[in-house]
Amino acid sequence: MLTNKIETLLSCFATALLLSATLIAEGADQLAIKQNQTLPHSTVAIRCDSAARAGSEFVVGLVFSDTTMPVAGFNLNIEYDRGALVFDSATLGSLTAGEWEYFSSRSGLIDQSDSGSAAGFIRLVALADQPDAENKTPKPRSLVGPGELVRIYFYVSERKEYQGRSTFLRFIWTKCDDNSFSGKGGIKLYVSRDVCDATGKRLTNGVDKYAGAANNCFSSRNNAPVRVLDFHSAATVIR
Repeated sequence: MLTNKIETLLSCFATALLLSATLIAEGADQLAIKQNQTLPHSTVAIRCDSAARAGSEFVVGLVFSDTTMPVAGFNLNIEYDRGALVFDSATLGSLTAGEWEYFSSRSGLIDQSDSGSAAGFIRLVALADQPDAENKTPKPRSLVGPGELVRIYFYVSERKEYQGRSTFLRFIWTKCDDNSFSGKGGIKLYVSRDVCDATGKRLTNGVDKYAGAANNCFSSRNNAPVRVLDFHSAATVIR
């Protein structure tokens, strides 16, 4: 039943588009950048400590900076190294908890045919409001930033080959509706404008699965999605 519900929600994101449409990255030995700098407007960012202790819990926040554009749902897809981090759970964040009505998370291998791969994904889907008998509606403040959308809990691997190295948490695009937000009215779909990697480097839009929504996602002339959000990935060094 839950699986069907998730599939329906993902289908809604895809319909709004009107399209039928190894996580040890380059520079893995570089130190992770600090994650506490002020975010630009219209930014969705992965926030975490710059260092993680082997064998301990590691908490990651997904934060939204926009203060003027209400959103009513999201479909986020994040890649991580399952050898370095063990996914435990995800919850709505301090902005959305207790207000938004639906949230689900699931994780798995990106390439299930490759049993030796450590590249994993976390899919996060949420809706602020959905039909219910009580007709509950979320407070308007929970629909705009700044604030934390989601909190993700990991355990840090104690494998020696990861210690002293950076491991990355980054947004990944495999479908047009990945890392998208629906507008409050449920008509507009907001997608990536710019994407920055963990070092702050801006990536060329849509050239690969880490660089945002592909250009062919905008071929529809009828209610095409809008490039309006900037996505910032993150990294941490395992100590």
